[in-house]
Order: sequence, then C-alpha cells, then structure tokens
Amino acid sequence: MLIYFTASDDANEEVERMRNSKMYMHEIQKFGGKLAVLFEELSQWLGSLWHGPRLALTVAWLSLATAVVLFLIARLYEDGKD
Repeated sequence: MLIYFTASDDANEEVERMRNSKMYMHEIQKFGGKLAVLFEELSQWLGSLWHGPRLALTVAWLSLATAVVLFLIARLYEDGKD
C-alpha cells in the first residue's frame, strides 16, 4: 500500500502524446508491419505496469501469485513425505 500512496504518475506528456499518435503508429507499421504495431502496443502496456500507481497493483499480483505457487509446492512436498 505504501507504493500505491507514494507513487506519482510523472509521465512525460509530450512523449506519451507522440507515442499514441496516429502518425507514429503509421511509421511503425510502415517499417515493421502490423506485427510491429502490435509489439509496440504490448511494449507500451507492459511499460505502464512498472510506473506510477499501477506498480503497486503489479507488485500485489506478483506477490499473490508467488505465495500461491509456494503454498502449492509446500503442499506437494508435504504429501510426498507421507
């Protein structure tokens, strides 16, 4: 929760505006095709998970997933000892 309340959304507005423009996407498509556009959008989405308040949610989900995996491994290990 500390990450969520202390994180600031300091995105550079000009860079974000440029990366979301139709002209930028057209240039990406011209050089790399539709797959390059898809990868650029995926890259932007993944990058957004590691900045600002969304970072807190990413850390929470990763922590929960790690706890579940470790719990399941511990259960399997415990069942194997019997």
